[in-house]
Amino acid sequence: MRRHFLISIFLTWLVVAGSMPASAAAPRVYEGRTSQSSRIGFEVRKRASGELRLRSIRIRNLVLTCELDASMQRWAVELAWAGAGARMDGRRLDLDLMDPFSALHVDGRFGALRAGGGLLFSVPQLTQDGRAQLCTTEAQSWIARRTVPAPRPARARGSAASGVTVIRREVGTVTITLTRSH
Repeated sequence: MRRHFLISIFLTWLVVAGSMPASAAAPRVYEGRTSQSSRIGFEVRKRASGELRLRSIRIRNLVLTCELDASMQRWAVELAWAGAGARMDGRRLDLDLMDPFSALHVDGRFGALRAGGGLLFSVPQLTQDGRAQLCTTEAQSWIARRTVPAPRPARARGSAASGVTVIRREVGTVTITLTRSH
């Protein structure tokens, strides 16, 4: 009886996990650094269609230098998209966000385990004597690695002589093991 109860719980978990919408899929999190040693992170989700969507971007400790008075500023930028997220062109990101108070450009390519690209962040500011100036990071590169690893493909073990087949599938931190006797 107990064995049937455990099997039914396992099968229920498989049905629930298999029926989750694409937006509920585990995020692909990439973390790394820019060429100025600022921290950068992305959360990307893969839809059932295979399309990647950018859900959030975080850039910490950006150093901006102002053109007229050579002052330096430190900034942090965090952006998050509701719903499905910002559409990406395949595995390429080309993001340009501008308003009267700031401009951000981020581009890059996202692979299965690594990502890399470039960024530029600028803000307008007045000097002490009231002159307009631009404060910017200048163009810089970034490299990130995926910190939430890709699931490993299923692998079969066992031999015909033993009469047992074991299939193990690792999905995130959950390992599913199925054993079948012949």
